[in-house]
Amino acid sequence: MDTQWCKAVSPLAVLLASLITLLMALAPVDLGARTWYILPDGTGDAPTIDAGLTVAIAGDTVLVACGLYHEYQIELRSGVVLRSETGQPECVTIDAQQQGLVLWADEWSSDVVVEGLTLSGGHNPFTRGGALEAVLSGVVLRDCHIIGNAGTLGGGVASVEGGGIILQRCLFANNEALNGNGGALAVGGGAQVSECVFQDNTASAGGGAVSLSGFGTIMFETCVFTGNSSSGGSAVGCFMTMNIVLNRCTFVGNVATDGQTGVIFNLDGGLSLQNCLIAFNAGASVTGGVSQMSCTDIYQNSGGDWVMGIAEHAGVNGNFSADPCFCDAGALNFSLCADSWCLPENSLWGCSEVVGALGQGCVACDCPPPLPVDRWTWGRVKAQYE
Repeated sequence: MDTQWCKAVSPLAVLLASLITLLMALAPVDLGARTWYILPDGTGDAPTIDAGLTVAIAGDTVLVACGLYHEYQIELRSGVVLRSETGQPECVTIDAQQQGLVLWADEWSSDVVVEGLTLSGGHNPFTRGGALEAVLSGVVLRDCHIIGNAGTLGGGVASVEGGGIILQRCLFANNEALNGNGGALAVGGGAQVSECVFQDNTASAGGGAVSLSGFGTIMFETCVFTGNSSSGGSAVGCFMTMNIVLNRCTFVGNVATDGQTGVIFNLDGGLSLQNCLIAFNAGASVTGGVSQMSCTDIYQNSGGDWVMGIAEHAGVNGNFSADPCFCDAGALNFSLCADSWCLPENSLWGCSEVVGALGQGCVACDCPPPLPVDRWTWGRVKAQYE
């Protein structure tokens, strides 16, 4: 063996080895996502929820211990999860105490998740969203209660300027749009809303619960709207062209404050109703027209059921008029009696899915037979109030 050759290259090998070791030491190390734990007394990993979000980076979770937190103007961060420690809204309440909005997401924020929180006391009288304003942002709200907030547009939540929002299993109650549309929710872009309840929200203009405008696809599935009020769509106001689908939604006890406009007001929008239930509301059922409607029950709305704009859909494609036979509407239990015509096993119109957001919840209750379909003209609707 040529030992001289070995001796000649040994210093070079040592140098290369040293360089590799140095580069490995300097290379970033993936320590994995971090959880920042927040406590009500401020002794957690950060003193406040807002401080925890400020130091968190994409992939992190800000986990909030159960309790009451008085904070406002909390900025959400891209890729960061904000969650209560149980994942249930009863665990954590963030009360802004009328000092400003509760949460906000800046332009281009994405992959933001908020889960298991109650957001209340947000007050945003000069702009949009009392509990949350999301501008050009992708936000998911899951298992949250949005209660007692106010904003100019979107008293509870405003998702605007093309941002997309996903709402799952959320309660919106007692929110108010002070000088605009959307007592609970204002959307200007795409949205997916499922298993949510909109209760007792108000708007000074249109959309007592929800205001929809701009372009994009908006889907509401298995949602309940009750006790909401405004003068332009006591529950839902659609104000610009877009693709809107309401599937298996229940509308009960909403109030048109002008006595005439519908539970759903549709102005120049592509609106589809599938397996929806619209009953016992003050005002007309739907005003402004519907592009598609199937297996929808419209019953005893004070301003008329099959009014102009939707009269052509009466009695076709499985649409009908029948008492839905709720288990206990007085207690806001809108599940169905076992003999309800809205259950697929009782359907006379070939509807294969439940009509309305909720299925059977109690035994039979002597549900009366369906009514003959009664098509209303707009003149007849107006005559009701002259």
